[in-house]
Amino acid sequence: MQLHDLISEIKFNPSKSTQKELFNSSGLKVNLYCLEEGQKLEGCQCKKPTIWYCVGGNGYFSCGSQRILGTFGTLFVCDHRDVCTAKGKDHFVVLEIKGK
Repeated sequence: MQLHDLISEIKFNPSKSTQKELFNSSGLKVNLYCLEEGQKLEGCQCKKPTIWYCVGGNGYFSCGSQRILGTFGTLFVCDHRDVCTAKGKDHFVVLEIKGK
């Protein structure tokens, strides 16, 4: 079992987004991303859907021409056929969960 205090893992960098790997196994990967205003998280061409969950702050989740404001508690599921992005607005903290 692994236990993570997400609040203590949050660290921002004004020059680039930060990434913290919280878990990595043969079937699952979990990362925590911290984005300042204007910083971007690019989606990958994954073989399985990717889940992005807003842990704090504000930012935007985008898929194609759709863009939604992400706030605490927003859950965004990106299908593996889509290219999705996230962009920081105000100390945007995103938990990423994806299958391998």
